[in-house]
Amino acid sequence: MDSTASAMTGFLSKREEFSFRPNYTVLGSVIFLLIGLVFFILLLTNVIPPI
Repeated sequence: MDSTASAMTGFLSKREEFSFRPNYTVLGSVIFLLIGLVFFILLLTNVIPPI
C-alpha cells in the first residue's frame, strides 16, 4: 500500500519500526503454556502417574 502511494505521489513515507508490547492476554497465554509444559514433562518422566 505504501509503495503504491509513494509511486503515485512521489513522496516517500517513513517506515514505522515494530515494537512488541505484550498485554495481559499474551502474558496469560505464556504462563498457561509454561505450566502445561511442566505438567507434560512431569507426565513423560512418570513423576505424575498416568490414569
